[in-house]
Amino acid sequence: MLSYKNGFFIFMFSFVLIFPTSAFSQTNQSNIPDWVRNTAYWWSQGDISDSEYKNAMEFLIENGIISVSNKNQNIIDVGDFYIQYYQPADPYYNEIMQWAMENDEWMVNLSGINGIKLPYDVEISFEQCDEVNAFYSSQYKSIILCYELILMTRDIQSMYFDSEEDIRIAVQDSMYEALLHELGHALIDMYNIPITGKEEDAVDQLSTIILLTEGQQGVKALYATANWYDYWGSQVTDVEQLPYHDEHSFDKQRFYSILCFVYGSDPETNYDLVNYLPADSDVDRWASLCIWEYDKISNNWNYFLDPLWN
Repeated sequence: MLSYKNGFFIFMFSFVLIFPTSAFSQTNQSNIPDWVRNTAYWWSQGDISDSEYKNAMEFLIENGIISVSNKNQNIIDVGDFYIQYYQPADPYYNEIMQWAMENDEWMVNLSGINGIKLPYDVEISFEQCDEVNAFYSSQYKSIILCYELILMTRDIQSMYFDSEEDIRIAVQDSMYEALLHELGHALIDMYNIPITGKEEDAVDQLSTIILLTEGQQGVKALYATANWYDYWGSQVTDVEQLPYHDEHSFDKQRFYSILCFVYGSDPETNYDLVNYLPADSDVDRWASLCIWEYDKISNNWNYFLDPLWN
């Protein structure tokens, strides 16, 4: 039976051959081989299988006869990220504000986020929120990193690292991942990027993918972030405590998702990550799925993000 996914694929590319749209462009129409034209006719008559016709359409794409274009190709960069520190109402957080101000090089030097084309300025604000959180405000077009989150992150990282310097770096790395996570929400809002699953999972994946482009420094940041989810996931001793209603995946799921993408991006270098799996896990299946998932999802995100970089 023709699956929904394959059926949609075949329909869309059949449609492109006849009716070019703004989402797709035809190039070298005169170079479409006769065998492809015949294949389309045979498929419409039911003489060949769906998979055979799908292969013909893939041939057109891979050889540049049909090109898939991105609607965001011609974006003009008119905005910038900028940082704002807000005085906390509670003096208890003054020290955290000072820490953030003294350790902000990670936001302007560690990443290339300032190379993203923006349709307007986006504020990255540090402030007291009265909750342990980081979030993107679609109303004010700003990314908020809460002093409470920084403090909690410092407490958690101190359980995994001994020296003050290692703790400081781990907190910076964790907050950088949080920034990229909220950046994902901002980009989805700015450019109406389609998300067909849970948006929180999608931006988790995006932040992981971006960090993996930054080599070993990015991997270190992901390990620091994984510590956060490992800690909170370990606090759950009863399944009834799990937040089934929440928009996020469970903390342990987020922990293993990070490890999965790190492994999938470079299985040989990161093979030791399989040791984190439960003893009764199907390691081979996990490993193969992580390679496949990282490759597929990173390619999908890159399709939407490539036009956004200067």
